[in-house]
Amino acid sequence: MPYANVIAKPKDVSKNLQFAITDNEGYYKLLLEKGDTITISLSYLGYKPIDYQFISLKNIKRDFVLQQSSEQLDEVIIEMPVTVRGDTTTYKTAKFIDGSERKLKNVLKKLPGVEVSKNGTVTVQGKKVTKMLVDGKIFFGAILNLP
Repeated sequence: MPYANVIAKPKDVSKNLQFAITDNEGYYKLLLEKGDTITISLSYLGYKPIDYQFISLKNIKRDFVLQQSSEQLDEVIIEMPVTVRGDTTTYKTAKFIDGSERKLKNVLKKLPGVEVSKNGTVTVQGKKVTKMLVDGKIFFGAILNLP
C-alpha cells in the first residue's frame, strides 16, 4: 500500500524510533541494529493498524496486509462563527456568549476584534461601527449609546 506509515520502536526506550513511509509500490526500508527487539507498527487512515515484534538479526523481507477498518468517522460540520464579506462582519453571537451577559455591551466585548469604549463607541478591528443589524434589522445607525 503506498504512503503507509511505518514506525520501528526498539524495546530499549533509550534508543531512537525509526520512521518510514512506504513508496508507490508499498516498499520501505529501515536500518536497525542487530540484536534489538523491535516492534514495527504499520498504519494507514481507514485501515486497522498492525504491530509486529521481532529480534533484528539479519536482513528480512516480510509482507504485511492491512485490513480495512469498519469504523468510520462521524460527519463533521464546520460552522464559521465569524464571516467577513466586503465591509460587513457577521458574528454568530451564540458561539461567544455563556448566558451571564445582561447588557449588549457585555455581549459585544466577547466578540473577537470588537471593542466598546466608555462613551459607547463600538469599533471592530479598529474601525468605527456606523451601522449594526440584529436579526437582519437595523439596531442602530450612526450613534450607539451603551450604558
